[in-house]
Amino acid sequence: MSMRQLLAAVLITTVGCATDRDADSTATTPPPTPPGSTTPAPPATLPDLESLPLVRFESDDDAELREFVSPALGGIRYSVAAQHTPAAIHDTVIVFVDPPNPEIAGARSSAAIALVSQSVAGSAVPTVDAFLATVEGVVDAAVEPTGDAIELFGQRLRGYEISNGAELEEPKLFSSARFGAPIDSEFAPFPYAVYYLADTPAGVLTASFTGTDEADARKATGALATLLSTAELTGPGLDAPLPPGEAIAPSTPGPPPEPAELVDDVTPPLEALFSPVEPGAYRVPNVGRQLSIDIGDDWFAQPNFPGIVVLTAAGSIGPGDREVVMFSDVVEYLPIEAGPRRGGVSTPVTDVEDLIENPPTGFRASDIVTQQLGTASATRFDLTSDPTATCALGEPCEAALVTSYGFVKSLGARSDHRIWWIEHDTGPATVLFTMALDSPDFIERATALVDTVEFG
Repeated sequence: MSMRQLLAAVLITTVGCATDRDADSTATTPPPTPPGSTTPAPPATLPDLESLPLVRFESDDDAELREFVSPALGGIRYSVAAQHTPAAIHDTVIVFVDPPNPEIAGARSSAAIALVSQSVAGSAVPTVDAFLATVEGVVDAAVEPTGDAIELFGQRLRGYEISNGAELEEPKLFSSARFGAPIDSEFAPFPYAVYYLADTPAGVLTASFTGTDEADARKATGALATLLSTAELTGPGLDAPLPPGEAIAPSTPGPPPEPAELVDDVTPPLEALFSPVEPGAYRVPNVGRQLSIDIGDDWFAQPNFPGIVVLTAAGSIGPGDREVVMFSDVVEYLPIEAGPRRGGVSTPVTDVEDLIENPPTGFRASDIVTQQLGTASATRFDLTSDPTATCALGEPCEAALVTSYGFVKSLGARSDHRIWWIEHDTGPATVLFTMALDSPDFIERATALVDTVEFG
């Protein structure tokens, strides 16, 4: 199950509902053994961490660097080479070395810094031992100490080579969401990875490079070197627990909209789900309105359910990355922090002017135009975040739009957002939304796609 499939499952089964967890009662519970796995052998005695040599990876020579910030890990600033693709998901910042490729369905060569505190089963992962026990419980998993260490944020992290002889990043074991939040992201150190790990009061600090095999993974060592040499924590650090994650839900939850009645017998409905879309004209009933769209090459359908339809470009890794999202009935917006968790109080939304004239703190609306989409008039505008924000804990740099039925659409830091807001006389407004981190070319491609939309 992919990250987006798991997100959709969470949406369908928990819309408008939050699951409470008692962190104190579960913090020491060992993670469950994944299905089809074996009980790991007791760990061998390891050399003292301080005695291990420090490994130094060579950064990409003469690379032009771009700086980013994220609320991950309580606030982090880092740099990425211009030829690489950054992404940020909850408590993970990741850098992809290879460009997006529709032919690659599994792992891509990448480097990452993350704070891991939760398994995909929702169990706490409080220590390195718990992290490794989860990995070693997988059939064919091999974990070997590398005999070296790295330094990050004033700590030493011990290295481990991890593999399972597979071709894909399966099975998924951990979530980027912080302990206490619903599972809407998932990853594993497979098929091949080198992970550097350290215990912190906030969770397991990791720095890694990953790929399909050792040679592929080591293409990302330069990206990891850049992360290690530039990353700095802008928030409180990791010497104390960070606030737990939580479910973001509307104040008065209700059901998603009913699919629109299909009245056109010529144009087929969009039925693709977590799969490529054959180019052509489609009706999209799941936004609750009569809507048609012309979809070209290299688009993928992700969630396609009543109240949420997502189309992504090739190589999208998850929510917030090169996507066009269709939803309706936005009732509030609020600042959010990594976890995710609320970073402040919600503000009601009654019409598009609420967002344009009073956008979320740290955001600015611009390029406001009126556009006709078939019989509907849309207000199109861009939202940009404050480029000087630190994203430190307590200083939210991201926000979220929340619908009446519990769908949460994040507004990311340093990301480009374009929104089409379509008011209806007979019901809630429809919203078409696109977002990309450091990818203005995709925003223009998404705009060309939305330009084919017709309401009728």
